[in-house]
Amino acid sequence: MTERKIISSWKDIAKYLGLEVRTAQRWEKDLQLPVFRIKKYNKTFVFAYCDELDKWIEENATRELGIKRQFLKDKHLILGIVSVVLIALIIFFFSTVFPGWRHTIPSEFKIRGSDLLIYDENGKQIWSYNTRLDLDPARYQHNKYMQSSGKSAQHINVFFKDIDKDKNLNVIFAVQTIDNSNERVLCLDKKGNPMWSFAAGKGIQYGNQLISSDFDINRIRVEDVNNDGFFEIIVVASHKIYFPCRVSVLNNKGSVIGEYWNSGHLSCIEFLDLDIDGTEEIILGGLNNNYQKPCLVVLDPRNITGSSPQEMGTRYYSEELGPGTEKYYLLIPRNEVGKLLGIYEFIPAVDLYKNKRIQISTSLSRVFYEFDYRLKPTYIHLGDEFNFKFKNLEREGKISIPLSTVKANILKSKILYWNGKAWTDKPTISDLWKK
Repeated sequence: MTERKIISSWKDIAKYLGLEVRTAQRWEKDLQLPVFRIKKYNKTFVFAYCDELDKWIEENATRELGIKRQFLKDKHLILGIVSVVLIALIIFFFSTVFPGWRHTIPSEFKIRGSDLLIYDENGKQIWSYNTRLDLDPARYQHNKYMQSSGKSAQHINVFFKDIDKDKNLNVIFAVQTIDNSNERVLCLDKKGNPMWSFAAGKGIQYGNQLISSDFDINRIRVEDVNNDGFFEIIVVASHKIYFPCRVSVLNNKGSVIGEYWNSGHLSCIEFLDLDIDGTEEIILGGLNNNYQKPCLVVLDPRNITGSSPQEMGTRYYSEELGPGTEKYYLLIPRNEVGKLLGIYEFIPAVDLYKNKRIQISTSLSRVFYEFDYRLKPTYIHLGDEFNFKFKNLEREGKISIPLSTVKANILKSKILYWNGKAWTDKPTISDLWKK
C-alpha cells in the first residue's frame, strides 16, 4: 500500500497550491478545500493529503476558479512531515509541563526582602537572586518610563537588555538598600547567575576631607551610546551626606571606561547625538555646590575623565582628579525667587524636543531655558509658577523689586560657560573639543 503524502501547515498547503496563505484559507472556508484539523494539548494543527488536494483541483478546475495548474508539475514535498508534527507536539508538551525545559525570557521583576524575583512574559517566576541585603522596595516602585517628558529624572533600576549581542537578555540590577549601604550594580545572565558587579561608591579626598565610599545610586541607564550593538551602563551615584557625585560609564563586561566627578549632585540624565557623528553625548543636570548654581553638563563617552571646574584651594576641589573632559559645562544663574526659596537650586530634568531643542528648568523658581544643539540659549520663559511665587513673596514683603525688572534677556546674559580654562558668558564648547 502506497503511503499517502501529507502537508502539515497552512504555509506548505498554500505553497503546494501556488497560492498565498490567506487565499488557501478562504478556499477552505468558501469552497470546501479538503483541509483537516487535529486539536491536541489545547492547540490546533492543520494538515492535508496531497492526493485529495490534487483531486479537488481536477474536479474544480473547470469551474470559474481560474486555477493555474502549474503547481501539479512540482510535487516534491518535504519528506518526513509527520515526524515534524510529532516533534512539534513533543516540544509543546515539554514546554507546557516542564516550563524550565527551555529558556524563557525575563520580562518583569519583584523585590521580596533580600531577593530579586524574575518573571517571564506570562507572569511565571523563572529564577531569583539573593543579595543578602535589605533591599528597599519603595525605590523599585516606578521602573518604567511613565512619560516622555521628565523621563531623564525617572528612577529606573532594573533593565532587561541583551548588552553583549549573544541573543540572551541580561538583567542589569541596581542594588538599593534600606540603609543605603553597599549599593552596587549587578549584571545577571539569563539564569540569574552573576556576570559582574560594580560598586557605586569610591573613597576620595576633597580639600582636607576624606570622603567615604558611601554613595547612593541616583540614576542608572543602559544605552548603546556609540551604536556598535554593545550596550554601555551609565551609573550616577551621589554621596549620602556630602556633595561629590560620581558618573561612571561601564562597558558590557562591567569594566570602567569613563569616570567623571561633579562637586554637586546630578539628578537627571539624557542621551543625544548633538553633532550627528554617530555617538550619543551624555547630558546631565544638577547642582554645582561650589558656585551654588544649577549646572548642565555634556560628556562625550569617548573621553570621560577628571572633575567639574572648581576653585582650587576650596573644599570642593580634589587634587586627586585632573581637569574634566566635559564637552560643555554651563552654570545657570540664580534669580530672586530661587534665592529666597532655598539655599540651592538645581536642574531636575532635561527634556528633548523636536526641532533640535533641549529644555531645562530651575527646581524652585521654575524658570525654563531652551537651548539648541550647540547649547546656545534660544528661549527663556518665566512660567506661571514663577509669577505666582514671585507675587506671594512680594505680598510677604520679601521682594522689593517689581516683577517687570526680572527679564529673560538678563538671565540669558548671566549663563556661564566653561571653555576649559575660564568662565565666559559666550556660548562655547570646551577648548578640548574644538576642532
